[in-house]
Amino acid sequence: ISIMFFYENMKFEATEKFVHIKDINFLKSIMDFQENIILIADTNNKVIHSNKQFLDFFCIKNEEEYNKNYNCISENFIDLKYYYSNSCGDSNWIKEVYQSQEHKKVLMLNLDFAEPRAFKMSINYLKDYSYYVLTFTDITLIEEEARIFEYNATHDHLTSLYNRNMFSNLYNKEKSKINNENKNEENGYLILMDIDKFKTINDDFGHLVGDEVLVKLAKNIKAWLEKDDILFGRWGGEEFLFYGKFNSKEECIDFFNHIRLKISKLLFNNSQNTFTCSFGITTNDFNVPLNTLLETTDKALYKAKDNGRNRVEFNTSLINSMQRV
Repeated sequence: ISIMFFYENMKFEATEKFVHIKDINFLKSIMDFQENIILIADTNNKVIHSNKQFLDFFCIKNEEEYNKNYNCISENFIDLKYYYSNSCGDSNWIKEVYQSQEHKKVLMLNLDFAEPRAFKMSINYLKDYSYYVLTFTDITLIEEEARIFEYNATHDHLTSLYNRNMFSNLYNKEKSKINNENKNEENGYLILMDIDKFKTINDDFGHLVGDEVLVKLAKNIKAWLEKDDILFGRWGGEEFLFYGKFNSKEECIDFFNHIRLKISKLLFNNSQNTFTCSFGITTNDFNVPLNTLLETTDKALYKAKDNGRNRVEFNTSLINSMQRV
């Protein structure tokens, strides 16, 4: 049923802003029939009429009770990325949203301070009465499903770290930012980490224990990096990749040596079993393809393995010979 059809075709007996009570009751019965939240606001953003869904959502008896608590419906919008909020407090926001002919997504919190709900908001205008009709369609479930889909597409299902594609996207985003600002990156480093003798762990204890090691490692490193602006993801198998900025090569090496020592104290399989990791580091260069840089980082990692594992090694031997793009 089109609410606007009834609005435009009803014969109101009106003078200025007075509407006959019989027509109002008929109108409210139609509005209450709708599943969406519907309200009618005047040009001062006051709620004039609403349906039962609006009253139930805000746990109130009538519009007067709502208007005593709020000057405008936008006061219930939550300011969050990707959602409209009218955070600047523009008194003409309803008119501007209507004129834009765009549906806005909003988050609203009711008076009981329950979990916020996501809505798609549409606005129509009754020019004969200078009223706006605001319709809110609940899209919370759709938004949650979209977030889950996005998360699964960008995160490793076992460790919950960024997966290879997402790490590459965020790395390239930083690259674009540097290029757009016409700056040269300073003190950026790529670090490749590998669990030592991981195959032995799987063979001796089973793959479930191997998964436990991966999860414990990822969880702890993520906590250790919480205050550091370092990109961290699972590159594949038992390999993990980092990108971060440090004041010098020595500072970067010292930092990951500290991480390496912490890892060596982690226990797994509910016992005194421990494991270690090796690290390969190279200087980042956004003028060089990421895959080419990883070849250099991988050589540093192999150097750490060849030198006895549980080490941090740095390699710059291929940087000068790499093909520039």
